[in-house]
Amino acid sequence: MGMMNQAYVNKAMELLREPIETRVEVRQTVEIEQVDGKVDMAGIAAKLTSDTKMVLIQRSRGYSLRDPLSIADIEAICNEVHRVKPDCVCFVDNCY
Repeated sequence: MGMMNQAYVNKAMELLREPIETRVEVRQTVEIEQVDGKVDMAGIAAKLTSDTKMVLIQRSRGYSLRDPLSIADIEAICNEVHRVKPDCVCFVDNCY
């Protein structure tokens, strides 16, 4: 598992080295809804496209009314993202 994680870190660093103009041009924000207080896992696959390079996961609830995501929730989200798009980077914002 450690080697796989390092591969994702390397991919994230590669994406961050691209010119800022390139990243901004292709940036798209899509929010996945919750169903019964849980992340809509089926909705993840529907939102990913061939152009998706990175998924941002916000662990904290911020100003929303949802519960913070657990480590198990984040793992399930990453597993679903990688099932659909194995080369996609999952970036987790663990701060608030």
